[in-house]
Amino acid sequence: MHKLGLILLAVIPSFGYSTYYVKNLYTDINATYNSIGQTGLIHLPTASLQKEGTLGLTIGNSSLNKFISILGTPFPWLEASFFYHRPRDTIYIKKGKYLDKGFNLKMGFNYRGIDLALGIDDIGGTGFLSKEYIAATIKNNNIVITLGIGTGAFAKDNSYKNPIPGLRNRPVPLFIEDGLVGRVDFNSFFKGPVGLFAGV
Repeated sequence: MHKLGLILLAVIPSFGYSTYYVKNLYTDINATYNSIGQTGLIHLPTASLQKEGTLGLTIGNSSLNKFISILGTPFPWLEASFFYHRPRDTIYIKKGKYLDKGFNLKMGFNYRGIDLALGIDDIGGTGFLSKEYIAATIKNNNIVITLGIGTGAFAKDNSYKNPIPGLRNRPVPLFIEDGLVGRVDFNSFFKGPVGLFAGV
């Protein structure tokens, strides 16, 4: 019993000391760029955008691919990026035989403290990285949570039927062999199965 009392006497002052001297140091976290050339988390987009007038550059060199992108936020509601992507050698793609380029667009706004965005990736490219999404990002102190739903590359694994009947069929992606690289395929936007994504 005496040991328990001594432990309490030793611990209680330490709580009082920390409560007095440790203050709430939460600061606003700036949005970061992800590995695929847009504002996001690792490989996922978020609904957040950079501040108006921001210009960014990302360069990636991993075991999967090489990637370079230039990003701009000309307006508080628009982010655009241009990228080059070269995957590593595989059975199907040999070095120097495949180079993808394309554009990413994201339009967003803030509604009652929640960032909301609509994005389209790999516009005018081969369709290798094409995807479309709607995302929401919530910031609470130093925690940032993103939830989203998307089509295209987001629906490759664990996909669900598109809830809108007229958007359930997605055309086959445009690849180099088709000779249509560089054209914008409006017919595929937001079509096909959907996938869910989230990040913290």
